[in-house]
Parts: sequence; C-alpha cells; structure tokens
Amino acid sequence: MGMKSWRTEPLPRGWWSTRKRILKRDGYRCTHIRYDTGTRCPDPANQVDHIIPGGGEHDGNLTSLCGYHHRQKSSSEGGRRVHQQPKTQKRHPGSM
Repeated sequence: MGMKSWRTEPLPRGWWSTRKRILKRDGYRCTHIRYDTGTRCPDPANQVDHIIPGGGEHDGNLTSLCGYHHRQKSSSEGGRRVHQQPKTQKRHPGSM
C-alpha cells in the first residue's frame, strides 16, 4: 500500500478492506463539518479515523478524513490526553 504511519500498534485484522469500505461509503470525501458554516470539507478523503478513540473498529465508529483534518483531530486528541493524565507530585531534588 505504500502509506507511512506513525502507529505503534499493529493494524486490526482486515483493516485494508474496512478502510476501502468506509472511504467508498463516504464518497471518498472528507466528512469534517466546519463549525462556523456547517458545510462539509470539499477535499478528497485519503484516511479513515475513529470517531471515538478506542471505541472499536465497527463502521459506525469510523469516518473518512483528508490528511489535514486527520492531523488536526489527532493533534487535538493528543493534547487532551496529556491534560487528562493525573498529576503526580514530584519532590524537588533539593528537598530529598
């Protein structure tokens, strides 16, 4: 397939056929909806992403996105994950 991914987990079994099915379902077009105009992104979709991270590989939890909106979503989710991590109190090295 020749695509580069930064994933650390292996792709789920049958991913390439699932990906193809989702892209076709969404008309090979990005499904991102602009919040300010309510219009759908006009760009072609080349990536399939989870709507709810960790919500499963079923069709209802997968959507087609262009590269730009996939990066935006992934970046946003990464930032949220960092802020949701429990804060641990670290002792100052000089007070040990």
